[in-house]
Amino acid sequence: MNTDLAQAGPSAAHARVAIVALGLAVVAVALTWLLCGSRPGRLVDRSPRPAAAPAAPTADVPGAEFPGLPRYPGSVRIAYSQRVEGGLVVTEANYAAQAELDAVRELYRQVFQSEGWSVVDVRFSQDRWTFFVVQGAREALIEIESRGALVEVALGLSEPWGDGGPVGVGGDDQVLVGGSKR
Repeated sequence: MNTDLAQAGPSAAHARVAIVALGLAVVAVALTWLLCGSRPGRLVDRSPRPAAAPAAPTADVPGAEFPGLPRYPGSVRIAYSQRVEGGLVVTEANYAAQAELDAVRELYRQVFQSEGWSVVDVRFSQDRWTFFVVQGAREALIEIESRGALVEVALGLSEPWGDGGPVGVGGDDQVLVGGSKR
């Protein structure tokens, strides 16, 4: 066979080298699949997985409802604080709901109208609605933001402290949670 190869010339030698190189390439690919834990036809997807969507909380934190600014039906209160600052009672609460952003926004637009709130300012930016509304001496800031499958509503209300202020408030700059001194 060597004699035939020598007589065939340099092109036969090149063909033999090409066949050996191709064989080595096939062996290298097979070894790579074996070492990486994959088999032909069963490649492993090693791309990063998206983070799981946050689950909706199931129970309210302590706090009180906002007269004239109801929460979205089915929402859960996830934060609440109340304090007195310079003669104003400032109450803040956050709610989370499994809902569509537009459905929550529409509910609050209807509440503003039915409860006599005047919309002073409204803004929209990247899945977030912000409303500044007033009702007499009461002022409220409502932020409605999409967070994947959840919508979070942040309500901030300031109102003069006086005859209608929360029971148990003893003086300025006290922090209240759920209507009790803290």
